[in-house]
Amino acid sequence: MAKKILITTQSLIMGGAEKALLSLIDFLKNYDVEIDLYVLEKGILLNDYENLTKVNMIPIKLPKSQKIYRINKNLLCKSLLHKYQKLIDKEYDIAIAYYGINNYSDMYAAACKAKKKFIWVHNNFENLYKLSNHKFLVKLRNMIIKKKFKYFDYIVPVSITAKEGFLNVFNDYEKKMIVINNIIDLKKLSDNEENVEKLGGNKKLLYVGRLTKTKAVDVLIKEFILVLKDVPDVKLYIIGDGEEKNNLEMLVKNNNLEEYVIFLGSKNNPYPYMKQADAIVTASKSEAYSVTLIESLALKKYFISYHNEGAKDIFKNTNQENIQNGILCNEIDMHDKIIEFLKNRDNFQPDFDIEKFNDNIKEILIKYLEL
Repeated sequence: MAKKILITTQSLIMGGAEKALLSLIDFLKNYDVEIDLYVLEKGILLNDYENLTKVNMIPIKLPKSQKIYRINKNLLCKSLLHKYQKLIDKEYDIAIAYYGINNYSDMYAAACKAKKKFIWVHNNFENLYKLSNHKFLVKLRNMIIKKKFKYFDYIVPVSITAKEGFLNVFNDYEKKMIVINNIIDLKKLSDNEENVEKLGGNKKLLYVGRLTKTKAVDVLIKEFILVLKDVPDVKLYIIGDGEEKNNLEMLVKNNNLEEYVIFLGSKNNPYPYMKQADAIVTASKSEAYSVTLIESLALKKYFISYHNEGAKDIFKNTNQENIQNGILCNEIDMHDKIIEFLKNRDNFQPDFDIEKFNDNIKEILIKYLEL
């Protein structure tokens, strides 16, 4: 008999968690499963999900008032639990709250009848607090949502640093925790879209991700200005979308960088572009575990990253003796590290076994999901 699995998430935008979920579902499809996927918001990845077999997509109805939505999203766990318990008739073998920080999607998984319930953690809660300009509100939210995790049998941080950050904020749940890195879809990495534009420039840097304040793409652009002074034949390409896009485009325009910093928009399949780049770059201030950095190594591309906790975790776990697969830096020396790489790029050759990486994750998933 097919194992019935419920998965809830916030959105299908082009983001690390969303791509990781797509890879997880693609892995689960290798087994006798039936998956109900409950989604709050559609996005560019919608077609990818709709084309999945064994997956029944059902949208969650949200209140029309954005004010009520924001309050419930961050605070009212118990009221959502009671509401959903009255709505859900179906029973599941496994329920997964995949987003882990939106009560509307998470509490749907908590409310259903399931033999095992999991909640994924893609964020470093400690860093979210440290980087916030509204620490009191974040602390209040954390005090309230702490209760949410008691409804789940397992809490799944996607990295060691995500686990440590979680326990520094919510210190009652260590016995429930299992670290499971994000699995990578190797078939998707090998896809080549036809008619993909050729990236110009002798040297090419690429950012892939959301355009939000926490991703600090403005810092990356400012560092790139300093790189240009020393390496004039380099271009920075940016794939992604978000609320900071207009501000970033204005930053580029005000510095007369239109020829050197090119916005490619959101791409359903960024991998043909990643393959053309010399290095993948990011100045993100907070990452629990970057799917893009792992993908860059899988594509034999170097990464140059601000030393957030997630990047440090990947750097530590993917490097081998005498082999360095990436460069960590801070805002002060980021441009120097990029310049050093560009001037000596032939000396930087990543060596990372993505298949072994994936196999280790699959073993853990098979064990705990009882596949």
